[in-house]
Amino acid sequence: MLVNSTPSVVWYHCDVDENDVTLGYCGGNSIPTFVLVRDGNFVGKLEGPRDASHVLDWLRQYGVPSN
Repeated sequence: MLVNSTPSVVWYHCDVDENDVTLGYCGGNSIPTFVLVRDGNFVGKLEGPRDASHVLDWLRQYGVPSN
């Protein structure tokens, strides 16, 4: 589970059926889109279906610690 594996990360969820602005604002082209923001600055994004290990590897590339 991503949330338990990344205690230093705050996860937000956006339902694009209820909020059709946020995905485009973040430059997302597919669902899901993971956006990494550090200190208020856009750092990177990962798009498309991924398993948890792939997302954790992506976060580690940006220096995000995980258990």
